[in-house]
Amino acid sequence: MSELHKNIRREAQKSRSLLQASYRAALTEEGERISAAQAELDAVYEELGPKVTGAVAAGLRVAEIAQLLGLSRQKIYELRGRGRDGVAELQIEILTHLGASGALIPDQLAAQLELGVDEVLPALSVLEKDGAVRTMMSGYGASLDTYFKLTDVGATRVERWVLGTDREPRRMSVYAEISAGEKEALRSVAIDVLGPEWFAIIEPGTVNLQTSPEIAFSVPADTTEEAVDRGRERLQELRRLASVKSRIPRITAIAPAGPLHLLFGADRAQLLDVDDA
Repeated sequence: MSELHKNIRREAQKSRSLLQASYRAALTEEGERISAAQAELDAVYEELGPKVTGAVAAGLRVAEIAQLLGLSRQKIYELRGRGRDGVAELQIEILTHLGASGALIPDQLAAQLELGVDEVLPALSVLEKDGAVRTMMSGYGASLDTYFKLTDVGATRVERWVLGTDREPRRMSVYAEISAGEKEALRSVAIDVLGPEWFAIIEPGTVNLQTSPEIAFSVPADTTEEAVDRGRERLQELRRLASVKSRIPRITAIAPAGPLHLLFGADRAQLLDVDDA
């Protein structure tokens, strides 16, 4: 082999060694970035698991959740398995199931959670003490059942947990017209459903041009339109529970929620009027 070829080989080996060293260093750095990113992604998945479980409990389909997250259905099923790692996650899942189902007896709730009733009852007891759920009795005689139902406090807790601590759920006061004939029945049910401090019956004449009684209560909502929709749903629920005739609710005003609106039916002169439609 000529001296020229020997020099070319030595230079090639030297150059190759330098290139390999550079690429090893770069790949090592990228590997560390990938490991850090994977660890961060695993942490995201851990936080996401309970929310996926809650979304399923709320009635979202696995296919829709996968599409929203940009993940495979298999990954969604895997994340559901990470959804209940502590007491807080179980409580949120219970509240979500109650919110999605309207009201459940402990046996029904345990079946939906795939847990034993003895595992569900202690959590329900804590949630009831916190005001996040309330009980309702249904049936007759020996067949009387105790149903658990989500309260506004519970709904707010779920919303804050889902949205995160950076965003507080907004509440708005809804004023809806009711008839004199259903007023007392709605009052009785509202005391049980909303609590005596979280609604008000406003008598005719309290506000200028008011000719019929009104009921005021708060709902979680970010917009007037959302408040109207939720207010109508809430009033229809109260009428159903009170066994009074259902009719299209007429919302008369929407305003930011506050104790004066709820407790005293504050003057609506400066509140935003809502169309009947």
